[in-house]
Amino acid sequence: HTPKSTLMMMVSAFAGHDFMKRAYDEAVKKLGDKVIMLDLYQHLGWDTLKQDIVYAATNMSVKAVFIDPITNLTNGQEAGDANTALSGIAQDLAALALDLNIVVFIFCHLKAPDGNLSRDVRAKKYASDQFVGLGNCPHEYGGDVLSNQFAGSRAMMRSCNLMIGLEGNKDSELPKEVRQLRWLSILEDREFGNSEKVGIHWNENTTLYTEI
Repeated sequence: HTPKSTLMMMVSAFAGHDFMKRAYDEAVKKLGDKVIMLDLYQHLGWDTLKQDIVYAATNMSVKAVFIDPITNLTNGQEAGDANTALSGIAQDLAALALDLNIVVFIFCHLKAPDGNLSRDVRAKKYASDQFVGLGNCPHEYGGDVLSNQFAGSRAMMRSCNLMIGLEGNKDSELPKEVRQLRWLSILEDREFGNSEKVGIHWNENTTLYTEI
């Protein structure tokens, strides 16, 4: 997303409904200078971003950093080299979070599962109201989201306090209200050891997710 589109989505969520000019202007005023966006698109290296994070935290009172997606930092690298780089980045981020007293949110792409389910098997699952957690099949058809599917998963599991997967099912044969459901799956919780799924629903009128 461009900074403009990102801002529009944030403001829509802040306002609690679809985009309208008046609501947009009011929400922008309330949002004020609480958000700082870095626009380097795909041309971004970790050393540069690390310097920006340190500067923002120490000079601009930034308390939360969002990196979406972290795989942009390893574009063009072979899988082995990318995992090595992500391991170092994850360790650096953990140290930065502690040293600068900030929280860092990392967004990752998932590796595609190598399995699949037949239409008949999926239909049986759907008949028993099971739409996610369907095992080794594509994520968009309700496949399991596992910790080891995260890009740089070993580094993430070692350095991050919490790992959350987003599960859903976009099968066009399902009713719209089911396709608008998602489940936040707690995969790793180093501090408390929790393991849970939390259902959320996307409301197309408000553009917001609400807990079920």
